Amino acid sequence: MAELAATLMGSASARFYFDHLLVKEPGTESPTPWHQDIGYWPFLGSQICSVWVACTGAGVAESSLEFVRGSHRWDRYFAPESFTGESAWTADFVGERCPDIEAARDDYDIVGFDVEPGDAIVFSSWIVHGSPGNAGTHRRTALSTRWLGDDAVWSPHPGCDPSVTQADTTAVPGGYPADDDRFPLVWSA
Repeated sequence: MAELAATLMGSASARFYFDHLLVKEPGTESPTPWHQDIGYWPFLGSQICSVWVACTGAGVAESSLEFVRGSHRWDRYFAPESFTGESAWTADFVGERCPDIEAARDDYDIVGFDVEPGDAIVFSSWIVHGSPGNAGTHRRTALSTRWLGDDAVWSPHPGCDPSVTQADTTAVPGGYPADDDRFPLVWSA
């Protein structure tokens, strides 16, 4: 995955940021709201991506991902929002809210993908994306890994994920991710 991420980012290296398992049970009505990942993370740069690997088959109706094509080139940085609707650590961020894509779907070029187990979707942390609830009869499960390329810089800010803070790394704000246990170099050309 590291080599795939680096290659598609146009980067000579890939550092691991984090992973998580994303599960939506059948009958889940709540969508994953439209958002960019970049605002949630303590990094900036154009070479930051996700590799979303389907562990189960899913179409868009079963909560596979949808993207606003070209939104990674909008040169806009949207505030992170809580996925649960509760005000949490994201409330500290000051900035522009993501447009209400769902209310104006016809105004955007939205693409979604049907996936089979093992399929990977690689996408920029700047692209606006989301997923509907799971109207299917099977659990949707995906493993998402997050990768940092050559131009990623450590940029902690109010409203970003508090699970990784300055106390957890030797990285210097505005500098490249530290070569420490928190952001290991996994692949280089």
